[in-house]
Amino acid sequence: MKKTPKMLKVEARIGEPLEDFLRRKYGEDGRSIREISDELDMGEGTIYYWLKKYDVQMRSLSETQLLPGVIKLTKKELKRLFDKEGSILGVAREVGVSEKTIRNWSKEFGVSEILTRKPNGYWQDWSNVEGELREIIEQEGEFPTQKRLTELGYGNLGNAITKNHGGLIAVRERMGYTFSRKSNRYWQDWSNVEGELREIIEQEGEFPTRKRLRAGRSSLARAINQYHGGFPKVRKKLGFDLKRKPNGYWQDWSNVEGELREIIHNLGHFPSQRELEFLGRKDLINAVNIYKGLLRVRERMGYAQVKTNDQLMDFLEQDETARNLAALVVVNGQGGYDVERVMVELYGNKFPSHPDLHRLLQENEDTIKELIEKGITNLGAYIGEYALGDRTIIPVLIGQALAKIPDKFMTTSLEDRLFRSLRSTYSPRFNEEPEEVLAEVKEKVGSTEGKEKSMYQRLQTHYEKVISLGGELNA
Repeated sequence: MKKTPKMLKVEARIGEPLEDFLRRKYGEDGRSIREISDELDMGEGTIYYWLKKYDVQMRSLSETQLLPGVIKLTKKELKRLFDKEGSILGVAREVGVSEKTIRNWSKEFGVSEILTRKPNGYWQDWSNVEGELREIIEQEGEFPTQKRLTELGYGNLGNAITKNHGGLIAVRERMGYTFSRKSNRYWQDWSNVEGELREIIEQEGEFPTRKRLRAGRSSLARAINQYHGGFPKVRKKLGFDLKRKPNGYWQDWSNVEGELREIIHNLGHFPSQRELEFLGRKDLINAVNIYKGLLRVRERMGYAQVKTNDQLMDFLEQDETARNLAALVVVNGQGGYDVERVMVELYGNKFPSHPDLHRLLQENEDTIKELIEKGITNLGAYIGEYALGDRTIIPVLIGQALAKIPDKFMTTSLEDRLFRSLRSTYSPRFNEEPEEVLAEVKEKVGSTEGKEKSMYQRLQTHYEKVISLGGELNA
């Protein structure tokens, strides 16, 4: 590898070849990229880039996040413990780490399907469903919504509840999380019926079917029919009207596309068949089959999944927000994990999985850097002022990404991940010069707008609290 002037200067300062230094510090001593960057007074992105160029074996995220004294399991140990404990939660408690860490290990070892696969008939057994739910309730402190089950990685449990046990409302009631009994006068008041329905819609993600309400909320179903004109009228009143389609309606492609784009707008991503079933859209599922199935329709509408290097680069060239986020991952080095999660959350099932996205970004790191240097990410005005290995470029990339992300997609978790990336840029300097960094952040608050301004306001509040406590908090 040809050494740059920067590398030669570092070697003159440390008195040994840079490759030997990095292999000793990172590989043998177990030092983190941040610790090495602090020691060399270089950006974390630069250290990460050098490690990759010298082909130093990188530690996985799960390894870097382990608490002192916790030793990573081997593949054999992981499978043995799972056979013994019977669940990922049980293994996590036995080892003393989070469920997320166990899931990361299982993906790394290629055994995630083994650890999550249930035997035939498992989900048909009510005791299994109840047991899994009670563990989640103990962990969460409340009965989970369908959306929360998916976020926690319990999509199979949510699907089983819908398919085999009457839906979430019925299961909630069966487990004793009942809704209080209401009088007839209560149900005659439209505002009460609307409030109850809105709460269910928030939980379920869509207007409930008549069958689902009768299974779990029979009083509400009865009130809709008895006092408020029936399900079609109430559905229409709440803006969920599904009119009977005229003959030939689904043979017109524009109608199929229009219906799907409305669902995509509400979900934030192209729906799966199971999601369409959950939404009660069997009519649309049947219509999609006219056009050779959901996969063909998905591709026709431009929502084909990104699986290859060429597909990734085509996607980045067409989507400015994705380009900025991909650039942020490359510049941020190991700190890019949160940004990858932002991409997964923002683009729904555009990528098969987070590991697939991570692999694609790693394999195309040099090409993405070329995109940045060509100014395709609107970074042309900054290239002369910032170096790609310099972490001070990160706020510029975050600001550009924020400006392009629609407000409706700015979830709390997405905002938190971007905030952590922004904070990681300033925190090393803040530890040394807190007042100077705070002044710089305040200046950013005054010179930015919209979501970017809100992000800097949040960072300002955070640092003001830290200063009042007398030191940086490791949140």
